[in-house]
Amino acid sequence: MRRDSHRRWIAAASLSLALALTARAQETPPEYFEEPPEQPHLTLQWDFLARYDNISHLRYYPAISRGRFEVRPEVGFLTSSTFRIGVRGSFNYGTEPNEDNALYGDNYVSRGAYVDRYFLLWTPGAWTVQAGAFGLPVAAGEMLWDKHDIQTPGAAVSYADQLGAATSLTFTAGGFYSPQHYQDESILGVGQVLWKSGEESRFAIQASAAFWNMDMRNMDPRYFRENRVVFVNGKVEYKSKFQLLDTLVKLQFPVAGLPVTVSLDFVHNFGIVGSGPNAYEAGVIVGTVGTPRTWRAFFVYQNIGRDAVVGAYNTDDWWWHTWAEGYRFGASYTILPMVYVQPAVVFQRRLDHGYWINRVTVDLVKMF
Repeated sequence: MRRDSHRRWIAAASLSLALALTARAQETPPEYFEEPPEQPHLTLQWDFLARYDNISHLRYYPAISRGRFEVRPEVGFLTSSTFRIGVRGSFNYGTEPNEDNALYGDNYVSRGAYVDRYFLLWTPGAWTVQAGAFGLPVAAGEMLWDKHDIQTPGAAVSYADQLGAATSLTFTAGGFYSPQHYQDESILGVGQVLWKSGEESRFAIQASAAFWNMDMRNMDPRYFRENRVVFVNGKVEYKSKFQLLDTLVKLQFPVAGLPVTVSLDFVHNFGIVGSGPNAYEAGVIVGTVGTPRTWRAFFVYQNIGRDAVVGAYNTDDWWWHTWAEGYRFGASYTILPMVYVQPAVVFQRRLDHGYWINRVTVDLVKMF
């Protein structure tokens, strides 16, 4: 009997201890279980582009066939979850010499090695601060800025105001100096308001309005491209000023299980001298890439007035940079994780000409 009594006492004591420990665990504040702070560490990322490029039906040039190879490694150092510094190199080899880059309207150096990014990124709470040379920190379409080839030396600050569970309003201001190669000494300022709402898996909308003041100074003549120029004291300069209002809307939603993005971009230049102050771009993207056997298809239409944007800064995936309209469409297929192949074709004409050019590109891309 005494042994049974001891057993009952031990069982009762064990049950009481278990209940006490459970209650203590429930009373323990949640922060007791927070993840330890992120330790400083290095990161290494890289991307790669191999491109076959063919341009035909040019009035003044024979058909052009060329290749481009580019690898860009980036080393970053994270001192905490909110502060990062980094540097990226760009190593390029093209089948055409550097002297032909101006002739072909390229934004990149076909043969060379250089540092194209060096930056710090600080994200304290709702703020984001960037300085150095980095990717464009505001939403913009390709007809305004070549995000792949042109970085933005300068500084930018953003503040994101969370208006609800799925709605935010972000304010960004930035100043940049000399983004293009060679002699560019231009000073650029931008302010943008960006509104996002919804969920991409159901329906999401993104709308932004940005004002750019581009003080163009000492641009190398090879980058004037189709923009109007005048002679001032024996020197070639832009005829128009570039004070741009850029409005961009994106809609994202699924169709038959595939993500769809529809974008509409409109730019108006308040500083134009002459005609052609407006630029339009409309695009549709269906699908996604990155995971093996996933695919994406896209279509883009552009119509750009002669001085609606700065031809030195927008995309070189099209042949003409301004004063033109055209269509670009293509498809991508992921063959390895973060590696895809993408054939694309451009049909484009100058707005003062009646003939069209054809451009075919086939890209092999390794993403960051």
